[in-house]
Amino acid sequence: MDAPYELTKRALENRLQKYGRVYSQRRVKIQSHPSLCNSRRHLRIYIYTDIPTFLRFGKFLRRVFYEGQPKTIMS
Repeated sequence: MDAPYELTKRALENRLQKYGRVYSQRRVKIQSHPSLCNSRRHLRIYIYTDIPTFLRFGKFLRRVFYEGQPKTIMS
């Protein structure tokens, strides 16, 4: 969720490849305005290893969520 909008699909796939294989991704659109995207992305990933709750993309710290995800403790 909330990856920087400018982040390309390829860059996001490269960042997540150590956790699994990305099959598809799409930007989430605003329901009342289907031509506009919000800041969320949905990805379909075959997960090899757990993905941390937060990932850093440059200066941005972004939340990652998926069903069954183990909790990550931030220190």
